[in-house]
Amino acid sequence: MLLDDNPIALIEENLERCLLCGRCRSVCPVFREVGLEMVSPRGRVALTSALARGEISLSEVFKKQVVNCLRCMACVDICPSDVEPNETTTAVYRIIASSKVIDPIRGIMFRILLRRGRLLPPFTSFWANLFRILTPLLPEWTRLRHLLPLPTMKGIRYMPGFANMPFSYYIDYYNRVYHAGMWKHRVALFFGCASNLVFPETAHSMIAVYIKHGIGVYIPPTQGCCGFPAGAYGDEKTRRKRLYEFERAFSGLDVDAVVTICATCGHNLREARENMLIAVPEVYDALVYLSEVADCRFKGANSKVAYHIPCHLGRGQGATEIVKRFLERALGEQFAGMIIEGECCGGGGVYNLIHPDIAFSIGEKKVGAFVESGADVLTTSCPSCKIFLTEVMAKRGLPEVKDVWEVLYDLI
Repeated sequence: MLLDDNPIALIEENLERCLLCGRCRSVCPVFREVGLEMVSPRGRVALTSALARGEISLSEVFKKQVVNCLRCMACVDICPSDVEPNETTTAVYRIIASSKVIDPIRGIMFRILLRRGRLLPPFTSFWANLFRILTPLLPEWTRLRHLLPLPTMKGIRYMPGFANMPFSYYIDYYNRVYHAGMWKHRVALFFGCASNLVFPETAHSMIAVYIKHGIGVYIPPTQGCCGFPAGAYGDEKTRRKRLYEFERAFSGLDVDAVVTICATCGHNLREARENMLIAVPEVYDALVYLSEVADCRFKGANSKVAYHIPCHLGRGQGATEIVKRFLERALGEQFAGMIIEGECCGGGGVYNLIHPDIAFSIGEKKVGAFVESGADVLTTSCPSCKIFLTEVMAKRGLPEVKDVWEVLYDLI
């Protein structure tokens, strides 16, 4: 569901539909950890409705509890009345954003870098090379070793560095390959910020797998962020600008579909496409599209692989069973299954930076299930999940989480 111009109206609409049955409490990972009604989906709907009626103020206590949400959509999935508490959280962020000057870090990220998407690759490439020079000179304990000076971080946290060469620097090369080939199917790739700036190997691996199976990949050169991070935290103007840029870049293309390699981007764009004025091809997660159009042949895996399905792919795109069947075929006996299927990893984008204690408690359950599965490799389809689960794994001395496209690339 996309927000209209009145966040108060969305809050009131959710309250009108809510039966106060409490079914959402049973699936909310945050409520299970905290045990307070005010952080349950039902409690957050009630609190935000009191705010809309003017019964309570936009206090720091209110904001701390109401935005304590992973956006995992478990409450949306189980609700018999189609209430969307996660969007109520977004509405509150919009009210907060309109009530004060945005903080400097979000101002730089949302209003300068994300809104002007072309600034991101050179900015991050410069940052990566600067840190490559400075990092050996910095003490091990200093926070300057990390990507951003996040004041909410408790202790030293794992943060991946920016790639020296963003994926977008290879667009011309891949488009020449696309135009030179004869393809069974043709797609346009939306690669997303994380795969562009932090994990370019994900996009390189995905394209190699597609080419191996006769699928041509065209990459619109003017694409940027999908707008979800800005919209989720109240900057509606930036979200709409990024979606408008997506429409312009991906409309009128002679392709069969648009594919994404980020679960959150895919969920956001599939939802937004329903309200776009310009015709854009159907949007698929790249794994789902490959499973539907190609008779995939992979060599046997040497390692046993477990998979964490991101919330925005499983619930957000309804792809759990499709992905499971595909991985069973691709990996055969080496597929250890989905670990705690349908449960959030606890990362929640930046949630784990704001609420690290809750996030790590949830993440430990995922990693514990991975260890019990006997698998050698943990894989996923979400850059955010990969970052957070890698940190939880590292605390146990376990190997880094791999993106599913890296795993598949090793099998072609």
